[in-house]
Amino acid sequence: MPVSSLEDSIAVDRVYIAEVIIPPEKEEKIRKKHDCTGDDVREALIYGMDVVAEWVDDDIHGERVEAKAVFWNGRPFVAYLDPRNPNDPNEGTFVLRTAFVKS
Repeated sequence: MPVSSLEDSIAVDRVYIAEVIIPPEKEEKIRKKHDCTGDDVREALIYGMDVVAEWVDDDIHGERVEAKAVFWNGRPFVAYLDPRNPNDPNEGTFVLRTAFVKS
């Protein structure tokens, strides 16, 4: 992901997650298929202590953020997110693609 300043270039891989938008169809999918809730995902990604989020490039899905965190009950999970504004991917607001508990 391109960087916009010297400060950004020092921490190229760091992704700051300030807001997570979870569309209703994604909420339904992660509840039914992956046994987690949008509220749990949002809370862990924004307020979690050990969140690791970085840009990844996938041949099928393209460039997106991969975030690894832990739910309040200790279950680790992975979430994939897109920037809400593709013209400013570093602004901190992301849209959930999916989230699932790691086994």
